[in-house]
Amino acid sequence: MRRHLKEQLYGLLDTITEAHCELEQYIMDGETDNAVDLLTACQSAAISVGNNIENSEGEGTEAVSLLEIYSEELYKISVVIQDGTSCNKSHDIVINLNKLINKIINCVRNIPEKREVVFLPYNASMWDSLESVWMAACEDEGCDAYVIPIPYYDKNPDGTFGEIHYDIDDYPEYVPVVPYKDYSIEERKPDVIYIHNPYDGYNKVTSVPPQYYSKELKKHTDKLVYIPYFVSGDAVPEHFCVLPGTAYADCVIVENETVREIYVKEYEKATGKKGTGDKFIALGSPKFDRAARLDRDDFVLPDEWRNLIGNRKVILYNTSIQNLLDYTEKVIDKIKNTIDIISKRNDVILWWRPHPLTEYTLKSMKTDYYDRYMEVVEWYKKSGIGIYDDTADLERAISFSDAYYGDGGSLRVLYENTGKPVMLQNPYLLG
Repeated sequence: MRRHLKEQLYGLLDTITEAHCELEQYIMDGETDNAVDLLTACQSAAISVGNNIENSEGEGTEAVSLLEIYSEELYKISVVIQDGTSCNKSHDIVINLNKLINKIINCVRNIPEKREVVFLPYNASMWDSLESVWMAACEDEGCDAYVIPIPYYDKNPDGTFGEIHYDIDDYPEYVPVVPYKDYSIEERKPDVIYIHNPYDGYNKVTSVPPQYYSKELKKHTDKLVYIPYFVSGDAVPEHFCVLPGTAYADCVIVENETVREIYVKEYEKATGKKGTGDKFIALGSPKFDRAARLDRDDFVLPDEWRNLIGNRKVILYNTSIQNLLDYTEKVIDKIKNTIDIISKRNDVILWWRPHPLTEYTLKSMKTDYYDRYMEVVEWYKKSGIGIYDDTADLERAISFSDAYYGDGGSLRVLYENTGKPVMLQNPYLLG
């Protein structure tokens, strides 16, 4: 049972005990109607306590059994009061009721306390940045863990919200997800909230609904934890260190000590605050945990892809957003050139996995190039000369490929940990 709920129940039970004092006086003064009304109010409060306990702990608890006995006693007392035969027994009646309430309070006190821990992923392809922490929370008997995927919007070029996306059906089958409309953060006030989106309203490409901005979430939890959706090796761009998610989080979990030192330095430089080192903790990244845990046997490969691969080696081709924004025309030409070269070989096949937000980014920030890029994508998909992967299964692509080619970024860092060959592309070199 959550600590907050226990405090609420103690408050209700204390109110009931205080009502017993009034009840004794009403009975002694012969104020039958007032006494019956108070008994009814006590019964309603007891039912509320019982319902809360059953919702938290299930049926059959000792506390609920005692509450049922207490409610029966209230009914018997109301009958006796209305018969007018209870004036001399008022003190004994209240003593017996208080004994029952004290037993109920002790039962509630003995219920183990649990923390309610909520995970708020937005893009299913980034779930790997939270998964191992969620697994640990599920194994902790002191936690009730909930995975609540939240929607996100494309952003139009003028910054307004565009199309909405909701990836709830794209999570692994072993992850029990809760629809965001079925869980009110404002009402439940979870003990801990984990996020992997640090932008609030500052991302030019996508946005989660404003009620899920870190600034708002912080109002409804004791502890807000931010884990970056990416890994960066031994460096991290400075602006990631001072985003809203970093600022409002009570704790930021980063991948290594070198990255932690960068976060502390840049955060303190931007905010003017000192001594913030405890806010940043180098515990590793869940992305590494998931990549290390899974292998080919954990995934189902579509028959079409398996037939395409055959006995050939697989090159995982990763294209990032940043390079596409910086060298848009050259990167599009480079993609076409890479596909053309690999497709002419019989010993290898290309597994192209663009960043999951590529299309949304071009539509929002490079509208003149969007159609041209999509022509390349559609041509590649229809040609059947390689695999186009826009699924959430990042680790599947890593597991089934034999080498990496493409841009830098988070996927490159993950791939380097496998020990398989890695080669970065140069958008200025063709052929």
